[in-house]
Amino acid sequence: MHRFLWLLLLPLPLQAQLLETFNDGNFTENPPWLGTTAYWTIDTLDGNPRLRTDGPPRSDTLFLATPSTVSWGLWQFTVSYEQVNLSNFNGVRIYLMADTADLKGPVHGYFLQLGTNNSDEVRLYRQDGDLATRRILLGRSDPILTEPTQTLTLKVLRTETGHWSVSLEGRLLLEARDATYWQSRYFGLWVKHTATTSRSYAFDDLLVAGEAERPDRTPPEVTGAVYRQRLRAFLVDFSEPIDTTRTPSDAFYVEASTFSGIPDNVRWDASGQTARLHYARIPPSGSYRLYVRGLRDPAGNLLRDTVLALPVVTDTLPPRLVDLYPIDSRKLGVRFDEPATGCDPSAYRLLEGSAVRQVQDCPAPPRTDFTLLLAAPMTPQTTYTLRIEAVADTVGNVMPAVARTFTFPGDPEPALPGDLIINEVLYAPAQPGLEFVELYNRSAHALDLREIHWHDARSEPQPLTERVFLIGPGAYVVLAEDTAALRSAFGEVPVLLQPSAWSPLNNDGDAVVLKRSDGLRLDSLWYDASMGQSGRSLERRDPDLPTWLRANWAVCVDSLGATPGRRNSRYEPDLAPPAVRFVAVRDSFTVVVFFDEVLDPSSVQPEAFELDDGTQPAAATWVSDAQQVLLHFERPLTQQRLVIHDLRDLKGNRLALAVRPLAYPPGPDALRINEILYAPLADPYDGRPDQPEYIELINISERHLNLLEGLFWTDVPDERGRADTVWLPARFQALAPESLAVVFNVPAGQDPLAFIEAAFPNVTHQPGTVWIPLSGASLGLRNEGDLIHLQYGRHTIDSVYYDPSWHQAGVRDATGLSLERLLPEGPSNDPANWTSSPDPSGGTPGRPNAARLQTTPPLPEQPDLEVTPSPFSPDGDGIDDVAVIRFKLPTAGALVRARIFDSQGRPVRTLGPANSGAQGLLFWDGRDDTGGVLPIGIYIVLLEAMDARGGRLLARRAPVVLARPLR
Repeated sequence: MHRFLWLLLLPLPLQAQLLETFNDGNFTENPPWLGTTAYWTIDTLDGNPRLRTDGPPRSDTLFLATPSTVSWGLWQFTVSYEQVNLSNFNGVRIYLMADTADLKGPVHGYFLQLGTNNSDEVRLYRQDGDLATRRILLGRSDPILTEPTQTLTLKVLRTETGHWSVSLEGRLLLEARDATYWQSRYFGLWVKHTATTSRSYAFDDLLVAGEAERPDRTPPEVTGAVYRQRLRAFLVDFSEPIDTTRTPSDAFYVEASTFSGIPDNVRWDASGQTARLHYARIPPSGSYRLYVRGLRDPAGNLLRDTVLALPVVTDTLPPRLVDLYPIDSRKLGVRFDEPATGCDPSAYRLLEGSAVRQVQDCPAPPRTDFTLLLAAPMTPQTTYTLRIEAVADTVGNVMPAVARTFTFPGDPEPALPGDLIINEVLYAPAQPGLEFVELYNRSAHALDLREIHWHDARSEPQPLTERVFLIGPGAYVVLAEDTAALRSAFGEVPVLLQPSAWSPLNNDGDAVVLKRSDGLRLDSLWYDASMGQSGRSLERRDPDLPTWLRANWAVCVDSLGATPGRRNSRYEPDLAPPAVRFVAVRDSFTVVVFFDEVLDPSSVQPEAFELDDGTQPAAATWVSDAQQVLLHFERPLTQQRLVIHDLRDLKGNRLALAVRPLAYPPGPDALRINEILYAPLADPYDGRPDQPEYIELINISERHLNLLEGLFWTDVPDERGRADTVWLPARFQALAPESLAVVFNVPAGQDPLAFIEAAFPNVTHQPGTVWIPLSGASLGLRNEGDLIHLQYGRHTIDSVYYDPSWHQAGVRDATGLSLERLLPEGPSNDPANWTSSPDPSGGTPGRPNAARLQTTPPLPEQPDLEVTPSPFSPDGDGIDDVAVIRFKLPTAGALVRARIFDSQGRPVRTLGPANSGAQGLLFWDGRDDTGGVLPIGIYIVLLEAMDARGGRLLARRAPVVLARPLR
């Protein structure tokens, strides 16, 4: 006991909470110790009792804790250890402050540690919970724990400001500053030992003296102030309780330009930290100054005089009705812009209907939303007026009487697929904020939009609205990205909603999906950029046709670019039966029938199709994406027409009967190059219309020919074997027998038919002609001559290597003058079968050639020779300008030569020799072998045909008369 006599000399007003010398031989009482008490004992050293560890013969952690609330003051103790190498496995902690008695758990407090690995220091730590991760080193001493056996008397001081100091027998070991924790519940001892050091630690003369709390020397502060109109008071908050028994009368003063003075009365809350300054008059809105002075806390600390700038906003406006909506036939919902006293049924009167019987969930505190229960049900599709009066807000402002009309659409029914549809989408607006989705109720009953969710291709479904929202049959609803911006751009919209979160619609393609709240999909639109146009909405044409049908969507043509909330500008209900666009023979057994719309697949049956001889297909397959039917026949096709009947579209419109020609693929014996204009007039200053380059084709077969796809021509290949290719555009057109197709270039911005009509008047009036314009400055036909190799797939249809020398001998400038074929079935590259067009316009595109043979008699049935016409007149007028030498041979594969003699028997012209089949023809233009013009008269044609071995197959003679017009 004599060791603590120095306490009497301390100047600090400290009181000892713990003084333990273990002289009574008992450590479990007076004071009590908690913890691993079984592993501690009292023994003596030199007759002095002390507390010693008595742990198990293995590694373990022992601890004892005793109550202590000292948070600043003195901690002093003596610790000794014998034959111990202090480390992480052998160590001592003195818990100065701890919030729990379990010192092995998550402690909040401070401890002194003796010994760590490779360190002989005394350390001061703060522990913030879990020891492994939440301890903070505050300070450390020099190495003093250097001996294996030592007895140390340590003293720890903490001031009221959080300054720590640790000393050993009068020598300062370390200092630190930390003011985190100021409350304690326990002081404790903690020992970690190994199997050989379980009895090697002892403690004695434990002293804890000081204060449990810091002295309050901090004056109070004003932390905030606000005016509450409902309380008719200013609320002033302080940083700590105020001594309300010493409040001066002028402690508070409020000042403004039209309002000032001390409060009528001051009321404090139970904590003493909030004052209510009551004034009888409601202060007007404005800027105020609040003066606070003369207040003290319970410790006597004086508040510094304070002036606060205080904005005051007072409510003088009554509540406003912002929403009125039917919930069902017996309920109405009303919403005010602020909490209101709306529980009185007499405040509401339905002028055209029954009385308001009750307000649901009332009485209740003021709120914004109320549900009115009616005494009798409302009638669907009827307009009502609700009158509201005597409703006040929380500060007593009374709303003037207001009347609002609404239409009750009827009691809602669950939406089914196709009831609520997507009707219009603006996904690429001209200005930001104008995206919208228009919905349309095509059902016969009301729908509740609160049960409907929507989303795009990326977002999660979200409800259209948070409250009940009924729409009637035939109603439009517009979901807008920004309702204000939409009204500004397109005017008033009857039903306009702005979802709580808007997922931007992608311009290059996205989805709009409608679902019921239970996940049932009601409608969905998947669009891409090719369907629409920037700045214009995508409109549904027919509400009764499927959403997935691309043909059911079109770009808005309204002057505003969209029609939100009203009938679409492209509203075009399908009232017409499906139409046949084209019938093409794909191969010998397959016919493809193209339609202008999607058919009802159930109506596509083999018996709906038959050829002109009554043959029906074995199978009929509907291909929805291509809007076509594939017909498969069991026998090779030779017929000319297809009869179609009793087909329906998706709306049930019926195609009663249609007859269309079968368009066969063109072959070498079917389509020929008939006219070529390679050097058109193109001088902008010659006063004559510019001409296009063109190639005219003629169908010499007895079938309609398919011009839908696959036709192209190439020119002369270069040294690498590459040739320019010109593809004819795909088109649903068939070329009738003996009809013409004209491929021509059209400059950019020109109307095709108007352009060619200006150069060749009235040509577009020719029935049966197919016009095939190609955009560009030309077709690439060379003026010096070129190859036109017409092909269909891998097959050569015709090939002409034209040359300017094919024009009439007297033509010096062929500009604006076409080459016309005299006989379509004649040789394609025989110059005598081509001549200059005698037409005044320079050509006859789309009309029969002006230069042609008048008669083309059939070949003889037996091997023979015929020369027609006779007489012929090579005068360049385009009529009978050449003689056609027709022959038929006994066999194919012959070498044919024709020699022409004048009336004196002199040879003047030799045609050939040329390889020929079993039949053929040659042309004579009335000139000799030097190109000279022969006189009129009778000439003899001698035809000789030799086989491969040189044997003569046929020799025939025939006369022909060469004539010229008399001058």
